[in-house]
This record gives sequence, structure tokens and C-alpha cells, in this order.
Amino acid sequence: MRFASLLRPSKLAAGAGHSTAKPGAPAWHGLAACIVLLGLNVVLFPKHWMGLTSFTYDFVMHYYAVVAYWMSSVVAGEWPHWVPYQALGYPLAMNLQSGIYYPPFWIFPIAGIPYDFHAANIFQILHVYAGALGMYCLARTHFKSTFMGLLAAVCYHLYGGFFTNAEHPDIIRSFSLLPWLFWAFLLDEGSEILIHIKGFSYKSRLLYRNLLIPPLLYLFIVGGYPGCMIAGMLCLFVFVLVQTVVANVRRQGIGAFLDAAALGGLTVIGIGMAAIYLLPGFRLSGELVRADMTQSLLRWYLNPTQLGSLFYTSVGLGPDISMIGMQIPVVVAVFLPFVRRSDLIRHCPFLVVGAVAAVMCISSLEPISSTLMAILPPLSYSRFPAGDYRTLLYMAVLFLALSGVNNLRRSPEPLSLRHLVILAAAAAVVLVGGILYLALAIPDAAAAAFAFALLLQVATLAMMLAVLAALVRMRRMPARQRLAFSLMVPMLAVVGAWPVLDSMSSFWKTPLPINVYQWNGVPDRLGNELHSASIFRQHLTERPARLPAPHPHNLSWRGYLTGEFMITDLTGSQSKSQAAVERNMALQNFMMQPSGFLAFDCAQIACDQREINGLDMNSTAEAVDVTLRTLSFARNSIVHEINLPRRMLVVENETFAPGWTAKINGTGARLEPVRVDGALRGWVLPAGHYKLSTSYQTPLMQSGAGISLAMLVAWLLVIGLYAHARRSARTALSPAMARTAAA
Repeated sequence: MRFASLLRPSKLAAGAGHSTAKPGAPAWHGLAACIVLLGLNVVLFPKHWMGLTSFTYDFVMHYYAVVAYWMSSVVAGEWPHWVPYQALGYPLAMNLQSGIYYPPFWIFPIAGIPYDFHAANIFQILHVYAGALGMYCLARTHFKSTFMGLLAAVCYHLYGGFFTNAEHPDIIRSFSLLPWLFWAFLLDEGSEILIHIKGFSYKSRLLYRNLLIPPLLYLFIVGGYPGCMIAGMLCLFVFVLVQTVVANVRRQGIGAFLDAAALGGLTVIGIGMAAIYLLPGFRLSGELVRADMTQSLLRWYLNPTQLGSLFYTSVGLGPDISMIGMQIPVVVAVFLPFVRRSDLIRHCPFLVVGAVAAVMCISSLEPISSTLMAILPPLSYSRFPAGDYRTLLYMAVLFLALSGVNNLRRSPEPLSLRHLVILAAAAAVVLVGGILYLALAIPDAAAAAFAFALLLQVATLAMMLAVLAALVRMRRMPARQRLAFSLMVPMLAVVGAWPVLDSMSSFWKTPLPINVYQWNGVPDRLGNELHSASIFRQHLTERPARLPAPHPHNLSWRGYLTGEFMITDLTGSQSKSQAAVERNMALQNFMMQPSGFLAFDCAQIACDQREINGLDMNSTAEAVDVTLRTLSFARNSIVHEINLPRRMLVVENETFAPGWTAKINGTGARLEPVRVDGALRGWVLPAGHYKLSTSYQTPLMQSGAGISLAMLVAWLLVIGLYAHARRSARTALSPAMARTAAA
């Protein structure tokens, strides 16, 4: 009976006409949900847990290597300001997907756990689990039902994006954190709480969970994909706006606007906490090629045909389905006919968010989204609207389907033949829709996989209808009906979703890629430490020659792991310096050499400029009376011996980036470099014989760290202020309550 209480609605709920969790719901309900979802996680990813399988494609390439690199760097006691081993050298802060400020990553270096391939896979599947827990909290709070929270969490654990996008760990982290964010931004629909601050009081719907907005927003910004961050921020703004409008319509007075202002203030604190990540990234964003072509970037939208991935497998719906997968279990989707008009009102904030997401990610609505991007330029940074917004569209449709389940489950009327006929008709629509997709949209190469997944989906629906037909015969036992119904739906949701997810297995599981690395002599571990740890024991007097771009099968990203100097990198964020080198053969030849220099007489060229172009890169590296030699080459600093007869421009075969400075003999004012031919680092130096010590410091990092720390303190103060305001309200009410009782 105790387990049954988790699954069936309370008598109070049925009588009130809506499902609501008891205020004093046992804590074991949440614990049971955690255990069930962990079991589902293990069932879905058994070989990932055992280290026999890995997520695919980009996951084991640049995404893995850059994290392993910076973890080895911090373990060695060195902050990775500059990465000299890839893409001719670049600032790590320019790579917004490195995850270096994402606290869960720091468990590995702090605890001394090597971040090998197996650990990377475990880390990701735990994020899928965390996303399901977030959906449990969101749906349980919104539906006020433990069972609905569990069913929503099961569906979200089966969300297709976790599987088709599995090669992109930062996108998975965004998907994982989205339900938590909406849970934190969700205002309580129940009783209002009196807030009292220095004589001012108002009725508020803010709860302690709303105070989690800043840390959750920080995690979302620093750990997720930048495009998902932009999409999430837009939709959270819409979510708060709609909640405020709805509250105002319900005549909740000024409290609704004050609550919205409080959520806005918490949002500002959360963004400020991420300043250590955002400020350097913003400062360096101008160094990216895409910074000058934001409006003209080719964007990846969902075409209307691909919306079928809400219910069917994504196989055959596009050449690359990574940005398509959604997949609401059809066992849940067929309950959409049971949605009521009151559900549309109740879910209004989520539905409006889903509508905004649809406008931003569906190709046929591109004229509207393009107009919005022109009005709000930051929205244009979303290069993959299909990947950035589709989760929000999925959540809106899922909540409608869950409402249908909830309406039938809590109905005082027992399951009847009428209900069975409606569900059978919905199942027939699923079948006919799948057949039409198969005939009209799915190419022959994918037809067999699509048909097999559809067949098993329909078989699951037939199984559900058979069970419901048996339950209809139990009309005199409505309690047992509801219990059996509540057990059946989540179980069949998993059964029906599995063939769909398995049909897309090439995007989320492959044999662990140890062989590819071992063939190239680059294992992920050397004994009990990461392979990349050996980089930080190297001491170079000068940089060796760079290596040309190999085929990806030869690990073009291996510089992060081996310390080899690669001319390219496996990332879409190309720097302007690298692009300039690729356009100029003389620059390419110069950059491929070991540490080298070119010296130009300032009497012959205009040295007093921030940028100097048109120099002859084929000139002699050193004149007779010039000595240029590298004494030590480290990651964040280089020391040169300089001997010049006159004031000259000395050009290194290293890339330019904001943040490089130099000192002569370690003293005096810091020198700023000049940009040479759009790519190289040049120094205007005086005559003399001295050591030139160059070093790199991430721009605005210290300022960002100060702001982040200040916002952390502000958040703690807000928590204290909120707790004080609630205590003050109770204190102020106590005398009034005593007088009322005496009267």
C-alpha cells in the first residue's frame, strides 16, 4: 500500500478536480524516484557504465582532448591561459566549450581521478540522469503529483536529444540543466507567503527554490553550449513574463510584478557569477572569424517534415540527425486527445515558451526568427537553432501529453470503452502517420530501420490497448484500475521508446575508441595519470617545427594529449590569426618552422602602429648585426635573447592575441605587441642586448573573477535577506493572530 500511494492520486486530489501532491508527502517518494531513474539509466547505458562502449564522433575527439589538457594543466599547478599546441596557438578562454569553469569537472583534478574515456562517458550519463531528476522536480512541482513527476522524468530520460546529440557534451549539459532552471523560475501556484522588509509587506509566491536561480544559471552558462545559453535565456525571459501576465490577470496585484523583479534580480546575479567566463570570452570574441559573419552564418533549422521526430525515430529524416532527435514515447503521446481547455491555461507559460521555440527553430518560420535576430542581435549567435531550441518545443508538447495522462488517471469516472476507443483512434493516427512518413519522406537506405522502429512502437501501443481493455472490465475496482494504469504507462513508455533510440544507436554508442588512439601511439592514460600529464613535465628551450594538418583518423587534435604542435584544430571556432595564415603561403612557411624571428628596421617601416601589414615574410631572418634566440619556451611565457643595433620590429612566428605582453630584462613598463599581417606577434624593441620575457594573461580574467566573487556574496546576502523577511513576517503576524484568538 505504501508503494501504491506513490502512484495513485490522493482522495483530496480526485475530489478537488485536480491532482495535487500532499503537503506532507513522504520523503521516500523522492528517494524512490531517484532509485527508479538510476535503474533506468543503467538499463539504457550498461556498456557505457562498464567501459565497453563510448559516445561517438566529436565526443572522443576535441571535446575529450581539451578537457583532459586543462585538467592536466591545473593538476600541474599551471593555469592554461594559452594553448600553444593546437591551431598555431590560441587563448583557452576563446574556446567557450572547454568547461574549465564548470564546477563538476573539478571533481576529477581535486580528487585525483584521471579523466580518461571511461570517466568521460560516466560523467555524461550522470548528466542525463541529473536531467531526469530535474524534470522530476519540475513536473512534480507543476502537476503537484509525485507520479506525474516520475512519468515526466522517465520520458525526459528517454529524450532523443540525449542520444542523437550525445557527441556534443556541452549540449547534453545544457539539456540536463534546462528542467532545473525552469523549476527554479517556476512561481508557486499554491498559497502565497507574506514577505516583510522594514515596514513594507507584500504577498509573494517566491520560495527558497527560486533562490537557486543564480547557481543554476551559472552552471548553465559556463557548462553548456553557448547557443543553448542564448535560447534558454530568451525562453526563460518569456516564461517569467507570461507567469507575470497570468498572475496579473488573476488579480494577484503588485506582488506579481515584485516577484518578477526578484526573479530578474536573481538572473542578473547568476549572469554576474559567470563573469569570469563571460568577460574574457566577450573580449576575445572579436578574434573569431565568425564574429564578422554572424548574420550570414548558415543556420541549421528543423524543416516541417523533421517535426515527426517528436514521436518517430529520426533515422531517415536528414543526413545528420544529431540536431533532430526528440521522441516523446508514443505510449504517452496518444493521451493528447484527453487534454482539456483548462490544461491550456494551466500550462500557458510552457506553451508560450514552446511557441517561441518553434518560431526560432522551424525553417518555414525563418522570416519571423530572422526579424527577431535583427531586433535582438545576440539571438543571431545561435548557429544551430534546431539544437538550441527544440528541447523547449519538446517540453511544451510533453506537458500537454502528460496532462492527458493525468486527466484520465485522476478522472472520477472509471476507465471505459469510450476511453479505449479514443486511445485506439490515437494509436491508429500514429500508425498511419508513420506509414505516410515511410512512403513520402524516408529514403530507401533508412526505410528498414524506420519501419522496424515503427512496428515495435505500434506493437507497444497494441499491448497498452490490450491491458486497458482488461482494465475496463475492472470498473467496480477503480482504485486497482488506477494503480495498474499508473504502473503500466511508464513501463510501456520505456519499452516503446527503446527500439526508437536503438535505431539511432550509431549516434550514441560505438566501441570504445581505444584502438584509434593506440594505432597513433596516443592512449588516453599512461599508468595512473592522463597521457596529457606528460606535457607539463616537458621543458623546451625552443618550440619545434609544427606538424601539418593530418587526417582526423590520425588525431589532428592530438597536441592536447602529446604536446605536439599542430597547425590546425578540430573545432569550428577558427581564429582570425589562423585564417590569415591559411590565406598566405609565406606566412604558412614561416609558421611551420621552429621558433624563429624576422627583424625589420623601424627607419624603413612605420613601426608606431597597432597593426602592420605587407611585410616581406621571405626576407632573411637575421641581419649580420642582429641576434635573436629563444632561451625557453613555455605554454604561457617565452623568453628570448635579443641583440639589436637599432630600434627594430621583431616578429615571432607565433600568433597574435590580446593578452600578450613583454618586459625587457624583467623590469620596466610592459610592452604591447603589434599585429603583423593580421596574424603574427610583433614587438617594437629598442637597440641593445637584453632578455625579452613575453607572457600571456587572459584578458579581463581578474576583473571577471572579482565580479563573480562579488555576485556570489550578493547571492548569499539575498538568501539571508529572504530568510529574514519571512521571519519578520511571521513575527509581525503573531500579535495580530493572538488578538484574533482572544477576540
